[in-house]
Amino acid sequence: MDIVYISPIRWDGLYQRPQHLVKGLSVKHRVLFVEPGPGRRKLHTVTNSINLLQDFYRTSGQGLSYNLSRIRWAASAGSLFRVMCDLSFQDPVLFLATPFASPLARKWPNTKVLYDCMDDHTIFPRVSSTVLQKHHATLRRHATQRITSNTRLDYKFNLHCTIVPNAVDYDYFQGATMEESVDNLFAMLPKPIVGYIGAIRDWIDWRLVAFSATKYPNMSFVFVGSGRAPSKMPPNVHFLGRVDYGCIPSVLRKFDIGIIPFKVDSCTLSVDPVKLYEYCAVGIPVVSTYLPDGCPEGCVYVAQHATGFADMVLRALEDPHDVPRKLFAQSNSWAVRVKLIEDILACM
Repeated sequence: MDIVYISPIRWDGLYQRPQHLVKGLSVKHRVLFVEPGPGRRKLHTVTNSINLLQDFYRTSGQGLSYNLSRIRWAASAGSLFRVMCDLSFQDPVLFLATPFASPLARKWPNTKVLYDCMDDHTIFPRVSSTVLQKHHATLRRHATQRITSNTRLDYKFNLHCTIVPNAVDYDYFQGATMEESVDNLFAMLPKPIVGYIGAIRDWIDWRLVAFSATKYPNMSFVFVGSGRAPSKMPPNVHFLGRVDYGCIPSVLRKFDIGIIPFKVDSCTLSVDPVKLYEYCAVGIPVVSTYLPDGCPEGCVYVAQHATGFADMVLRALEDPHDVPRKLFAQSNSWAVRVKLIEDILACM
């Protein structure tokens, strides 16, 4: 069975759910990874079983395809079909990781379609909830199967999904060696290090971070990821920029605690943070604000406000028990998620 995967992000971008799932599925299937971009369309070979169709559609805003009309998507279907023919794809599954590609499902009504509802796109700028509802209505009619990472997303959009949470490449995080560049990056930072890895966006509760950093001036609060940092923060809050995926295990081993200081709002209630699984894979304690699908027992310290978060940081530093966290990560690997999707594909 061949798979055409319509991705909301680029293959060489931040390594997330799309790349992990495609990599796992490519063990048994040929996959055409179709990505957005501003240039001319190009076809590349990533591995023997993964082909990359670059710059297939243009995006705006947060890397989303909501600016593409149904007419433009339908017109692009012919180009995509020709690429599939060139690759000798026969009766492929159309795997949509963005709802805005729903016109493809309607254009090819006899094609098996798997839709992955990864995000609540209404939280992003210039996304019309009315337009999104129309896309989801199309997918309710034309998608053969639907999955999501979060129960709240399924409930909000009434998609009747199978829940496929996010995960971690546990074996990779266990086997990765320390990168010298990461040693240099952290060389001048005093310990203990309270760390965050991921996108730096408005969903981070900066008032909560500032409160904890002010209360514990001898700790280093370190943020690793791309995005705009707030202009006024305590001097012990450090922004190190984005690192390659290959360096993430080394970065996390520099952390004494991993934090998820998200605001509790409609945005964060619809996420299943990959960083939770990655923190646990290296065994570090996790301090987080509310997580909608619950917290693994013995793995996460949960706080509802700034004072509680600061208190939990102190408690987590005294927690030496990494076994429950590693067991949680091991049982929530991407290999487990891929097996679940394989079972879904087999029923389509």
